[in-house]
Amino acid sequence: MSPRLESLVVQPWPVHRARAARRVLLVLVILGPIAATCAAWWGLSDSDERVVVPFAALEADRRLEVEATALRLDPDLAELTLRIVFNPQGDLTSGNTITDQVTFLINDSSGPNVKVFPRDSVMESMTVVVALQGQSARYPFDSYSGEISVGATVGGGDATPLPTDLSIVAALQDFSMASTAEVGENSTTASMDLDRRWSAITWVILFMLISWSIAVSCAAVTWWVVVFNAAAPMWVYALFAAVLFALPSLRAGLPGDPRYGVLVDWASFYWAILIVAASLVLVIGVWNISARASFRTALESRGSLGTNDEDHNERGNNAPG
Repeated sequence: MSPRLESLVVQPWPVHRARAARRVLLVLVILGPIAATCAAWWGLSDSDERVVVPFAALEADRRLEVEATALRLDPDLAELTLRIVFNPQGDLTSGNTITDQVTFLINDSSGPNVKVFPRDSVMESMTVVVALQGQSARYPFDSYSGEISVGATVGGGDATPLPTDLSIVAALQDFSMASTAEVGENSTTASMDLDRRWSAITWVILFMLISWSIAVSCAAVTWWVVVFNAAAPMWVYALFAAVLFALPSLRAGLPGDPRYGVLVDWASFYWAILIVAASLVLVIGVWNISARASFRTALESRGSLGTNDEDHNERGNNAPG
């Protein structure tokens, strides 16, 4: 440890250094909440922008507006669950019912999904699951992409293409979505790109830094105890054991509840648990060895004292009367 660092933590600070540190702390106390509030406001404003693909506002006597809301993304299965809501426009609707038969087609993870709405019926919403491309093992830097394609026809036997307009709304907690749409004569296709929000990535990176900092600190204490044969403070055992229980709790609170074995585990969590556990075992082992050596020394000292007492008594008995 350098002399300058020792002067910061071992000796009392001079008056001028304490006064400067107090000013810095005061500035941080005042500006810290303001900066945090501004960052949070910017993040919340960014997350409120949910509509990704606006309506193309196709002009037709009859058309079908489709609103797709992304409800849940399963990273392990690479699937996106969407709720589809229909809004028939023009002379296709009369009140809450449709004036002609509508056949709706959308891609699903199991293949094309066809739904027929008879004439004079209500076009009720439906739920579909779209397959994505991406790797959950890259958490928290995982990203996913996919496509949703919709099309519709109107009429029975002599069905004709129905102009279809698509809007995508992202209602995902941990992901932000960007999308582009191509409107064709018979269908509309939207490409979706989903990435982790910056707020989730920031918390995961902070968790990694905390894990490594705690692990390195425990290893430093163990190094001092083992290498320099220093007496371990009694709080060390409780600290190491508490860290072993605290780190899994922090890991369980990561955004998105990622499965074990992802990037964040191999980058920090597994190593932190291993280092802290090894440190605890080494410190306890050193304590046991030291206690056994002290016990043996105490027994040898007691034995030598007993031998000296016997020799003294024997010399006393052999002395002339």
